[in-house]
Amino acid sequence: MLRIVKAGSGLDTIDLEACERRGITVSRTGGSETSVAELTLALMLACLREISRLDQSVRARNFAAKTGAIGGTLDGRTVGIVGFGAIGAKVAKLLAGFGAHILVFDRSIHQTDKRTILTALGATPNFDLDTLLKKAQVLTLHVPLTPATRGLIDERRLSLLPSNAILVNTARAALVDRLALEEALVQKRLTAAGLDVHFEEDGVTNSRLLDLPNVISTPHVGAQTYEAQEAVAGRIVSLIADTRNRLELA
Repeated sequence: MLRIVKAGSGLDTIDLEACERRGITVSRTGGSETSVAELTLALMLACLREISRLDQSVRARNFAAKTGAIGGTLDGRTVGIVGFGAIGAKVAKLLAGFGAHILVFDRSIHQTDKRTILTALGATPNFDLDTLLKKAQVLTLHVPLTPATRGLIDERRLSLLPSNAILVNTARAALVDRLALEEALVQKRLTAAGLDVHFEEDGVTNSRLLDLPNVISTPHVGAQTYEAQEAVAGRIVSLIADTRNRLELA
């Protein structure tokens, strides 16, 4: 029995069709849900309060930057969550504590476990993505990258967002059309974006996103907390032990 164990949740870096042809089992560990969800909220707050810009101003001893620095709160804000798996659900639970109005789009939102969580949080399910986008003052993405979701948030869908909207992406960069996102930020049709994932993560990129003042970026560190790494390592060991036991019983 052959098995590939992916640390985390995204399987877009693995050729699943080739694994299926060769009889290779592919498993994901999960374990980083809380860490990714907390970074998602951190990026939301950083965008709403312009923390990066204001930090730079204070370091330059420019306390006059306080003038006109009027941010926003998550309390009372409408946040659209696209994808309600383990990470999306955790984001919703954290947002509920901030008093946000939560909208959720998920292709399997009819599942009992997901509807139970939505009901407990007072979140509103949306069966049409465009309807959610028209209301979302903050949009956060938590779906896997597949052929169906690549470029999911394109120019047309970005144009549906309210004019003061913020986009946060801690999932995969290619869920969003890069040129459309750049243009929306340059034209200030989007107020800001908080990005933990990027189109090129090898240090060589010509993307304008990294030069825009209304973009706050982190280098794909959503899962990089001590707690998440410990949980992931434990699950890897458990999956390896499970594979060994199956082989011994075969």
